[in-house]
Amino acid sequence: MRVYIIGPVTDCKDNNVRAFEDAASLVRKKGHTAFIPHMFVPKMSSWETAMRRSIEALLNCDEVCLLPDWRDSKGATIERNLAIDIGIPVRSLAYYAI
Repeated sequence: MRVYIIGPVTDCKDNNVRAFEDAASLVRKKGHTAFIPHMFVPKMSSWETAMRRSIEALLNCDEVCLLPDWRDSKGATIERNLAIDIGIPVRSLAYYAI
């Protein structure tokens, strides 16, 4: 299963890479393939470009994993709502930690 991980990036220290990588590790331990924005969004991209790349990746995944602080992010909120609207299951990070 391909799992897209969403959470805040903009204005976070080091673009929140550590939180995304830690979540990806949990997802992989469950036997899934993890996708995080840092894999396909160039570092100096505009927010709009980052969202386009992120949404493209999201659309190719089977499930979404929410970082605990996803509500602090406009982009993560958009991604979550899109996933729900098009029928992609959305789960909290805690789901993968069990």
